[in-house]
Amino acid sequence: HGYRDAGSNKPLPKLYFQGYDTAQEGDDIRMRLLEKNPSVLINMIVACNTIQRDHRVAPVQPEDHGQGGQRLNQRERATRPYHVLFSDQPGFTKVIDLVSSEREYETFMSRDGGIFFSEVLYALEEVFGGEVLTSWPTICEYIEHQTMLRTQERGLRQKPYCAYNVFRSLDDGTVTITTTDYPAGPVNCRLATRKLRKQQKAELRQLRRRHRRETTSLPSREQRRLTIARQRQEVSTMKYVHLQDYQRQAGSCK
Repeated sequence: HGYRDAGSNKPLPKLYFQGYDTAQEGDDIRMRLLEKNPSVLINMIVACNTIQRDHRVAPVQPEDHGQGGQRLNQRERATRPYHVLFSDQPGFTKVIDLVSSEREYETFMSRDGGIFFSEVLYALEEVFGGEVLTSWPTICEYIEHQTMLRTQERGLRQKPYCAYNVFRSLDDGTVTITTTDYPAGPVNCRLATRKLRKQQKAELRQLRRRHRRETTSLPSREQRRLTIARQRQEVSTMKYVHLQDYQRQAGSCK
């Protein structure tokens, strides 16, 4: 299940597992994966992305009972995969966000995984088989267009989201950076970003200490529950801001 809390402006939904107390922000998971500096990061989320106001019940799981397509069975598979999309570019991370629903849209599930998931498979078939799709932006456009066509035919309210970005990852080599905090010239980028990460961790610790003091002073269980939910949102927002600052710092390396 996926949902959003009221006031959230994040592109990725919150992921509901066993309960609201164990839910995880999609953006937080994405950030943790980015910190590993992978060569290619594909985030595929098949979940609703609508605001959930009643936390007494689990998010809904809309179903699509229409007939699925059979396009995968209609074309022969090629033996040579298309390597360029997944090639390693040292110093960079290619990030592809594939989300079945944009903000304020639901995801309709069916026995074959749903329209969006099927279209992702069809797109990959075009990549590895027909080699028609040759770039990630083209793949995103294809998935979004095909999903919208099929949902409109069914009269379903679902709109996918796909984005492609390239992030500068950390490197052990010597690079040149230019910022207000560091002079231009040959500098190890890892040292430059290490100071930023240390500062960000200190800010998070300070925020959590304030949250603990705030929670212990509350008299009722209901007040504590609501306050903890707000605090989680504040921590998530700070982590997201930290990620943006981290990427800007890494991106300034030339």
